[in-house]
Amino acid sequence: SVEAAQARVDEKGEVHPTLKARIDDGFTKVNTRLADIENLRDYEFVNKKREPKGHVVFISDDFHKGDWEILKPIFESAGVPFCLAVITDWMEPGHPNYETRGTWEQLEYLQNEMGCEILSHSKTHNRPKSLIEMTESELRYELSESKNELIRRGFDVQSFRVPGNQSDTKVRKIAKEFYRAMVVSNHEYMNIPPYETYDLKSIWIDNESYGGAKDFNYYKEQIDKAEENGGLLIISMHGYALDGVEQLISDVVDYAKNNSRVTTLREALNRSGNVIEVGDYTKTTRPERLGGSHFVVGSDGTISGST
Repeated sequence: SVEAAQARVDEKGEVHPTLKARIDDGFTKVNTRLADIENLRDYEFVNKKREPKGHVVFISDDFHKGDWEILKPIFESAGVPFCLAVITDWMEPGHPNYETRGTWEQLEYLQNEMGCEILSHSKTHNRPKSLIEMTESELRYELSESKNELIRRGFDVQSFRVPGNQSDTKVRKIAKEFYRAMVVSNHEYMNIPPYETYDLKSIWIDNESYGGAKDFNYYKEQIDKAEENGGLLIISMHGYALDGVEQLISDVVDYAKNNSRVTTLREALNRSGNVIEVGDYTKTTRPERLGGSHFVVGSDGTISGST
């Protein structure tokens, strides 16, 4: 029939011997395209909507009870999300740190009701061996097991927060096998395009880390710089080290909300992450963390490349 003959012609005008042949050819092309996309998993190659805009991402490490008791009310009142970096072994009954952790049910609420993002913070938190002391096979187990356990429990995990700033070239290499991005703990640093996606830097706002929190004007200045330069500002804290800084955190969250974009790490990368990222890109000059050959294009068109 005429209809059958027309059905054998694909969208490019190519005539196939049978309708089945046309359908099979279409499936083959789709599968090939999907395979191509899968092969891009180690770098960014994305849409035209990315642009350099300032973003502020708050991350709390370890999922201490303070995340629920202190940070949740602050962020919920402001109507913005934050990120929680979870150590999966510490969430298990019998672990020495179990009693001071939040619960799985609380973590579900934070993700599903508040839009918070859950990050892996490793399986063991450098105990008994630090990440940089582990072999590649040990690292793969450490990083994959943490991610898999969180996913098994219903959490949408894409990124990794390095515990104890224990990162080097090897850790970065293995993290790329399992995660979209990696955050380290260096302070006094702004992430500007093109982002060092597997070496993202952070400043701190609790009463302990890197000498403790600074005054409000310091954070205001950093937020303003992020907005002016299309930067990604990551502000980190620990839930056990919030005494005396609750009001400061609340004031900084409110300022960031009103003068920039407070969002999750996932959404910040979706909106302003690198357009293309191939290879091992980092600007660090620390010998143990040096990068390698790469080609990267930031959301503002800035290019970094080496061979």
